[in-house]
Amino acid sequence: MTRGHILLRPITWLMVLALAMVLAVQAGTASAVPDGETFTLTVLHNNDGESDLLASEGEGGAALFKGLVDARRAAATNSILVSSGDNFLAGPEWEAGIDAGVFYDAIVLEALGYDAISLGNHDFDFGPDILNDFIDSFTNPPTYVSANVDLSPVPALDAQDIVPSTVVSVNGESVGIIGAITPVLATISSPDPVIIQQDVAGLVQAQIDALTGQGVEIIVLISHLQGIDEDIELASQLTDIDIMVAGGGDELLANETTPLLSTDAAEDIFGPYPLIATDANQNEVPVVTTTGSYGYLGELTVEFNDAGVATSWMGEPIRVVAADGITPDANIETNVITPLEAALEAFGTEVVATSQVDLNGVRADVRTKETNQGNLIADAFLWEASQAASGLGLDAPQVAFANGGGIRNDSVIPAGDITQLDTFDMLPFLNFVTVVEDVPPAQFKEILENAVSRVEFTDGRFAQIAGMSLVYDPNGTGMEIDVETGDVLQAGSRVMSAILGDGTAVIQAGQVVPGAAPVTIVLVDFLARGGDQYPVRDLDFTLVGTTYQQALANYLTAPAANGGLGGIVSADQYPVGGEDRIIALEPNVNDYAALGGVNGGGQWLVPGADGPFFYGDPGDTPFLGDWNGDGTQTPGLYRPSTGFAYVRDTNDFGVADRDWFMGNPGDIPLVGDWDGDGVDSFGVYRPSEGKVYLRNAQTTGFADVEYYFGNPGDAPFSGDFDGDGIDTVGL
Repeated sequence: MTRGHILLRPITWLMVLALAMVLAVQAGTASAVPDGETFTLTVLHNNDGESDLLASEGEGGAALFKGLVDARRAAATNSILVSSGDNFLAGPEWEAGIDAGVFYDAIVLEALGYDAISLGNHDFDFGPDILNDFIDSFTNPPTYVSANVDLSPVPALDAQDIVPSTVVSVNGESVGIIGAITPVLATISSPDPVIIQQDVAGLVQAQIDALTGQGVEIIVLISHLQGIDEDIELASQLTDIDIMVAGGGDELLANETTPLLSTDAAEDIFGPYPLIATDANQNEVPVVTTTGSYGYLGELTVEFNDAGVATSWMGEPIRVVAADGITPDANIETNVITPLEAALEAFGTEVVATSQVDLNGVRADVRTKETNQGNLIADAFLWEASQAASGLGLDAPQVAFANGGGIRNDSVIPAGDITQLDTFDMLPFLNFVTVVEDVPPAQFKEILENAVSRVEFTDGRFAQIAGMSLVYDPNGTGMEIDVETGDVLQAGSRVMSAILGDGTAVIQAGQVVPGAAPVTIVLVDFLARGGDQYPVRDLDFTLVGTTYQQALANYLTAPAANGGLGGIVSADQYPVGGEDRIIALEPNVNDYAALGGVNGGGQWLVPGADGPFFYGDPGDTPFLGDWNGDGTQTPGLYRPSTGFAYVRDTNDFGVADRDWFMGNPGDIPLVGDWDGDGVDSFGVYRPSEGKVYLRNAQTTGFADVEYYFGNPGDAPFSGDFDGDGIDTVGL
C-alpha cells in the first residue's frame, strides 16, 4: 500500500476502550502490526523545562512531573516520551548545581528516561563545551536529535549521542524520531563553532525519506523552532510526517474541558490541543506543545492503520498538580529538590543591597524602553569593566550595553532588600562582561541601529545603556542583517543622536559626526560573538573574567568611594521611568529634530547646524520653528512653569532673540503659521478647558483665535493638513 493519509475521524472513548482490550491481548508480542489491525501510539511530551525544577504551591516541578509520567506510561500500552529542548537554563537553580558540583537537570532527565530529546537554544547558552559536560554527566544519556546542526567542529560533542534522527521500537513497531533546531540559533545563543544549517525543511525531509526508505512508517518530529507557528509553516514543506512536537514558544494548547494550572486562564489558551497543520500533499498533521516549566505533560494518542497511516487522534495537556493524586518521585525529591531548596533559601536570605525605589525589569519594558533596572545593570557593566581595564591593559570603557533579552526577572522588584537570588533572577545566564576597544564610529552607529531595529517586536536586542544618551526615531527604517553572513541588508535610519557622557557627539541629526573618534564599549560576550545580531564582527574583544550577574552584585556592594553603590540603590540615582538616557521621538513631533532634556537638559541637535548646542533649561518644552520668515527652522522654547515663550533666529548657543508671555502655566504649547504669512508663532491648548488659543504675533497679548476643540485631556498637534499654507490644530 502506498504510504499516505486518509480521511480522519475523531477517536471516541469507546473506541479507545475497545482498542485497549485488543492491545492487551497483543501486549508482549515482538511482531509488527498484522495486516488489517491498527496500532495506537501515545506520545508523552514536554518542552522548555528550563531548570524550573521546584513545585510552586503544589503545582509543577520535576518530582511531581516524574510521578505523572510514570502514571501515564503505566496507563498507555504503547508510548514514547520526548522533549522538544531547553531542559536547562542559566539561573539560581543552575548556579546551585554548579556550586554543588552536579547538574540537577541531568539527574531529572535521566530519571525520566526520555526516548529522544531535541536540542534547544538554551542548551548552547554556555557554549558547546558545557553541553558536552552536561551530556557526559549522564550514566545512560538519552538520545539527542537535531537534523540541522553540524557538530564536526567540536569533536568531543560530535562523539556524543547526538544524531539527526533515531528509531525507537514500541512493541515491535518502529517509530522514527527526528529533531530540528531554530536556524537563528547563532543570534540567540552561543553555539560557535557548531554550524547551524539553514535548510531545516530540506534536512528534515531527507531524514524522513531515509527512515521511510528503511521501512519506518511512523514519523515524529520534535523541534525547537521558537514558536509553534514555525512548525505549522514547516509542515507545509514536508511529506510523510505524522506528528510534530514543538518547543520554544511556550504556547498553551488546551481544549474546553482541559483542567488548567491555577496560573492559567481560558484567555491564555493559544489554540486547541492538538493544532492541525497541512503538509505539502494537503494531508493533516497534529502539532502539539506545552507551556514548559514542568507544568504540563502533553499526551497525544494517535491511531495508525497497518500501513502506518494516521487515521485519528485525540489528547490534551495534563496539568502537574499534587491535588490530582500525583505522587512525587522519591529519588528526585531526595537528590534534587531537597538540596536545591536549601541552596535557594541561602541565596534568598543573602542581602546584597537595599533599594529605595521599585526596579522595573518587566520583559516588555526592558525590551522597548529605558527602565531604572536597565540603567542599574548597564551601569554595573560599565563600572565592572572600568575597574578591570587598567589591569588588563585596556582603554577605559566609555559606553555599556545591556541587551533586554539578557534581563530575565520579568517583574518589578519592590523597594527594599535586594538578595543574591534577585541578582540571579535578573541576570541568570553565564554571560561575561566584555570590552571591545576602538569601535569605529560608523560601526558604533550600526550597533545602535541594531539595538533599536526591532523595538516594535519587543526583541531581546534592545539595549539598556550607560555612559551615553541616545535619541532614536521608531518610525525610521529598522536595520536588517543577514542571519548567516552578518552583512547589513538594509541600513538603519532610526538613530538620531548619540552623545557620550562627557558631552562628545558621535552621531547627530542621524549622521556620524565628521572626525568622531572610535568608542570603547562594554557588553556581554554573547553580544560580542554576534548574539542578537550585534555587528561587532571581527573586532577584538576581551572578557574581564566576571559574569554579568557577578558584575551587578559587585557594583551593588562596592563602597561608594570606589564608584560602587555601597549597598544603597537611591531613588535619586535610579528614578522610576529612568533618566532620559534613551528618548524615542513621539509620532506627533517627528518633524522636530530638537529635543530638550538630552544629556542633562537643554541640548539641541538640529539638521544643518554646525554641531550640538545648548539653549534653555531642563524642563523646557522644545520646538523648532521659522520665527523670522527666512526659511530656516531654529529653536523655540515654552517654559511651562511661567507660560513664557523664548525663540532664537539662529542655530547656536545664545540668549533669546524674542520672548513673550503666552498662556497659563500647565498649558500645552503649539507651534504653527496660523495666518499663512510664512512666520511661525505659538499657541496653546488648555486641557482643563478643551480649548485652543492661537496668536499670530510674537508678543504678549490676547489670542487672535480661540475655540473649543476636543475633550479635556486630549493631546494636541499642529500641521498644514490641507496644503493651503496655513497650519491648524489636530488632536
